[in-house]
Amino acid sequence: MKTSQTPNQRQKKHRDNLKLTGVVRVTMELGKTTAQILREIATEHGRTHAEVIELGIKMARKALQDAEERQAPIIAPPVPAVPPVAPLDELTADTAASGYSRSRMSASEARAVRLGLTGEVQA
Repeated sequence: MKTSQTPNQRQKKHRDNLKLTGVVRVTMELGKTTAQILREIATEHGRTHAEVIELGIKMARKALQDAEERQAPIIAPPVPAVPPVAPLDELTADTAASGYSRSRMSASEARAVRLGLTGEVQA
């Protein structure tokens, strides 16, 4: 006749079997809302709490990796930024050809000339 095991003996045997299969016991605290969501998901999909948590952790890892990949800087070869012709060079050439001598133009004046914004200003 086999003697029955005490609850402690059954629990120890169960923990030992889990350890042999590579399962690690984790104790965690959840808020009331989170615990309710966990129960609802497990019940709705016919899964254990452990399976729901495991799937959630795997989904979190994937989401975080995807976010890192999207934020990773795109590495491109450097492209030299060379303007085709400097606006001041054009102005200098034009004024030299016409024989007109003028003091050096400011950057804002050169930009206005380049954009065709020069003309008489009416007051």
